Amino acid sequence: MKKLFLATAIAATSTGAFANADFSGHRVGIGASNLKFAYSGASWDIGTGVKVEYGYDFNQIFGINASYTWNQNTFDEHLDYKARTLKVDTDIGYAFDVGQAWVKPYGVVGLAFVSDEANTTDLGKLTGNDTSVYLGVGVRAQLDMGLYADLRYDLPTFDVLEADYLSFTVGYKF
Repeated sequence: MKKLFLATAIAATSTGAFANADFSGHRVGIGASNLKFAYSGASWDIGTGVKVEYGYDFNQIFGINASYTWNQNTFDEHLDYKARTLKVDTDIGYAFDVGQAWVKPYGVVGLAFVSDEANTTDLGKLTGNDTSVYLGVGVRAQLDMGLYADLRYDLPTFDVLEADYLSFTVGYKF
């Protein structure tokens, strides 16, 4: 009886490890990011730029992410604005198995580092850097073969500006 119990316990533990191994792993992706700034009721659309991302899923609940986005817009002949953002965060949600795919709605908490540059005809080149803790939400769909698509919305608040990052990326999970 003890041997049967021990064999059953080992089999149950092994089955759980195999199930979790299906979801854990590295991800890389590329996509589009839209950035908007707001200050005292006014807002500026910095435009759609490029986003590259790396992530690692520990299991169906927790993952870590690092991404780099660059956005740029020319507002008129007097102002050219560029923003580069490095974000490091964790996503917390649950990946639901929907057959031959997974869908994971999640929340995000992270740290954003932005470096911006404004070239003006009147004042010349102005640069700045800022750091912010941010929150976000998203949903990632992943096929069993490894392809994924991720849609997310991040809300950092820098010193005097509020920012909205909306991004869509596609990639591959190893």
